[in-house]
Amino acid sequence: MTLAATSLHNRNPSLSLPLISMKALTAAALLLSSLLVHGQGGVTDQLETPEKATWIVGARVNFRDTAYRGVGTEWGILPYIAYQKGKAHIGFDRITYELATFGNENAKGSLSAMIRPRTGRPDPDDDAFFGADRDFSIDAGLRARIDFPNFYLRSTLLADVTGKYDGFSLAARIGKVIPVGEYGSLDLSIGAAYFNENLSEYLYGVSASQATLASGIYDAGATWRATIDARFLQPIFKNQFIVLGASLRLLDSEASDSTLLDDDKDVSVFVSYGWRF
Repeated sequence: MTLAATSLHNRNPSLSLPLISMKALTAAALLLSSLLVHGQGGVTDQLETPEKATWIVGARVNFRDTAYRGVGTEWGILPYIAYQKGKAHIGFDRITYELATFGNENAKGSLSAMIRPRTGRPDPDDDAFFGADRDFSIDAGLRARIDFPNFYLRSTLLADVTGKYDGFSLAARIGKVIPVGEYGSLDLSIGAAYFNENLSEYLYGVSASQATLASGIYDAGATWRATIDARFLQPIFKNQFIVLGASLRLLDSEASDSTLLDDDKDVSVFVSYGWRF
């Protein structure tokens, strides 16, 4: 369960990452993830997958300060419901099915098929985004994870299956879960993502037919994004928990120079409650 946040709207160059640094970070993270996921020779043990059906219901409060020009801080209260059984997970945020598991004395992980909604631009009815009906699409692809004793790696490869933008994204992150107290945990991670030309156009581009006085023609090309995330989970009663989180997305210059944007970062915070039964 995730959510969103508050932040600054004025562009601050001191918070921007140089493009070469973002590319180096992404390439290193993706390469490391690929090597670790596919280079586990001598895998003998399979991770146990519980077969008991489980429901998770709850709600989340989300605050977000988006990089899109004129949108400002958004907030909302959203319900959440998910169903898990065996290798399958069905929820509002994603549908996954575990294809393979692996593990040895040093690491354990899995490879899963995933379907996930992608939220694009703000409300297309907004005058600033006239003619740009790009607020929602569906992606499908693969998600890999691997857990080491002191850190974890996650990576996803997703592509549009609705024909909305006919592009793909490749993302990876590295993180660590730190125990807090008797039952709580703090999850800290950094990562990066690559958006190909079609996806970048879907998110940041402005064609000649969509151009307005406020938003001129813009071709973003392929773009990169760095991410920093923190999430704190605390059980409160039997089978109930709360999650507090914050995330920072730093856009490269190809994305942030879009005439649709007035910032190079997206900041969000959230609080959520869940009940598992």
